[in-house]
Amino acid sequence: MLQTWLGRFASAVGVAAMGFCATFALAEYPPDDLERYRGAIDNYLASEADAPPPKGAIVGTGSSSMLFWRGRIQEDLAPLTIIPRGFGGSTMPDLRHFLDELVF
Repeated sequence: MLQTWLGRFASAVGVAAMGFCATFALAEYPPDDLERYRGAIDNYLASEADAPPPKGAIVGTGSSSMLFWRGRIQEDLAPLTIIPRGFGGSTMPDLRHFLDELVF
């Protein structure tokens, strides 16, 4: 009962985070195909094979808002060292699925 109420509440309320507003909609989670972003993840891993990212950098991950920020994120958040890892229209279950590969 509480989960149903919270789900309905979350679907109606926008939550602001890092300057972006996200509206939660009721959906089936986790998605049926957690591997649907495998190509994007493999591309990130391949690009780091010869030059691993620096230790202690901040990993910025998320959906397309993070993906499209990729071109300016280093400049916008200087002097922090950012490793941008946005992929498609990803959701939290997607991020959780790829967390070890993307972040750790």
